[in-house]
Amino acid sequence: MAVIDSGVDANHPELKDRIAATIDLDDDPNDGPPTTDEEGHGTHVAGLACATAGNGIGLAGAGYGCSLLVIKSDLSDSSVADAIV
Repeated sequence: MAVIDSGVDANHPELKDRIAATIDLDDDPNDGPPTTDEEGHGTHVAGLACATAGNGIGLAGAGYGCSLLVIKSDLSDSSVADAIV
Protein backbone atom coordinates (compact mmCIF):
# COMPACT_ATOMS: atom_id res chain seq x y z
CA MET A 1 0.00 0.00 0.00
CA ALA A 2 1.36 3.47 -0.84
CA VAL A 3 0.84 6.63 1.19
CA ILE A 4 1.57 9.99 -0.47
CA ASP A 5 1.78 12.53 2.33
CA SER A 6 4.08 14.39 4.74
CA GLY A 7 6.17 11.31 5.59
CA VAL A 8 5.75 8.72 8.33
CA ASP A 9 7.19 8.45 11.82
CA ALA A 10 9.27 5.30 11.30
CA ASN A 11 9.52 4.77 15.07
CA HIS A 12 5.74 4.62 15.56
CA PRO A 13 4.95 1.22 17.15
CA GLU A 14 2.04 0.60 14.76
CA LEU A 15 4.11 1.30 11.63
CA LYS A 16 7.80 0.58 12.30
CA ASP A 17 7.62 -3.00 10.99
CA ARG A 18 5.38 -2.11 8.02
CA ILE A 19 7.62 0.23 6.00
CA ALA A 20 8.88 -1.63 2.93
CA ALA A 21 10.33 1.31 0.97
CA THR A 22 10.44 5.10 0.85
CA ILE A 23 10.61 7.77 -1.86
CA ASP A 24 11.37 11.45 -1.20
CA LEU A 25 9.64 13.88 -3.57
CA ASP A 26 9.71 16.81 -1.13
CA ASP A 27 12.23 19.35 -2.43
CA ASP A 28 12.76 21.04 0.96
CA PRO A 29 15.99 19.64 2.47
CA ASN A 30 14.91 20.90 5.91
CA ASP A 31 11.91 18.56 6.02
CA GLY A 32 13.97 15.42 6.62
CA PRO A 33 13.64 12.01 5.01
CA PRO A 34 10.36 10.16 4.33
CA THR A 35 10.77 8.36 7.65
CA THR A 36 10.13 11.61 9.53
CA ASP A 37 6.82 13.41 9.71
CA GLU A 38 6.99 16.97 10.98
CA GLU A 39 3.24 17.49 10.56
CA GLY A 40 1.91 14.13 11.80
CA HIS A 41 -0.65 13.88 9.01
CA GLY A 42 1.22 11.23 7.02
CA THR A 43 1.64 9.07 10.12
CA HIS A 44 -2.09 9.37 10.83
CA VAL A 45 -3.04 8.37 7.28
CA ALA A 46 -0.52 5.51 7.24
CA GLY A 47 -2.00 4.22 10.50
CA LEU A 48 -5.50 4.18 9.08
CA ALA A 49 -4.17 2.32 6.05
CA CYS A 50 -1.75 -0.15 7.56
CA ALA A 51 -1.48 -0.13 11.39
CA THR A 52 -0.53 -3.48 12.86
CA ALA A 53 -3.56 -5.47 14.01
CA GLY A 54 -3.79 -7.52 17.17
CA ASN A 55 -0.84 -5.97 18.99
CA GLY A 56 -2.88 -4.33 21.76
CA ILE A 57 -1.83 -0.84 20.67
CA GLY A 58 -4.11 1.70 18.96
CA LEU A 59 -6.09 0.41 16.03
CA ALA A 60 -5.99 -2.06 13.15
CA GLY A 61 -5.37 -0.56 9.73
CA ALA A 62 -7.71 -1.25 6.82
CA GLY A 63 -5.00 -3.17 4.93
CA TYR A 64 -4.55 -6.10 7.30
CA GLY A 65 -0.94 -7.33 7.15
CA CYS A 66 0.05 -4.83 4.47
CA SER A 67 3.44 -3.24 3.80
CA LEU A 68 3.91 0.48 3.22
CA LEU A 69 5.52 2.41 0.43
CA VAL A 70 5.99 5.86 2.00
CA ILE A 71 6.17 8.68 -0.55
CA LYS A 72 7.02 12.00 1.08
CA SER A 73 5.59 14.85 -0.96
CA ASP A 74 5.31 18.62 -0.65
CA LEU A 75 1.72 18.00 -1.81
CA SER A 76 2.04 20.30 -4.82
CA ASP A 77 0.19 19.10 -7.92
CA SER A 78 3.43 18.13 -9.65
CA SER A 79 4.78 16.24 -6.64
CA VAL A 80 1.59 14.25 -6.19
CA ALA A 81 1.45 13.50 -9.93
CA ASP A 82 5.08 12.28 -9.83
CA ALA A 83 4.23 10.06 -6.85
CA ILE A 84 1.29 8.49 -8.68
CA VAL A 85 3.38 7.82 -11.77
